[in-house]
Amino acid sequence: MTDVAYEPIPISPDSSKNAENEKYHTFVNLALALAAQGKEESAAEAADMLCHILVGLRAKGVSLEEVSTALKARQGVSGLDEKASRSS
Repeated sequence: MTDVAYEPIPISPDSSKNAENEKYHTFVNLALALAAQGKEESAAEAADMLCHILVGLRAKGVSLEEVSTALKARQGVSGLDEKASRSS
């Protein structure tokens, strides 16, 4: 795949303090980098996303061991079946 022109989406000054907009912004930039850019840009955007994930997990008191356990429980299970099995 050939890299195409790509510019990260800037956050507007009005929304820069909005955590929800920041998460959306980070996710969109990661998706764009994965679709249209090379390894370096994709790694940089993934690092941003992982930083947000780690901060959020820490804020909720969720350990990486708990995340690993959840991933292991999903092994061999379709995404649709796993989602249907969650309690509301």
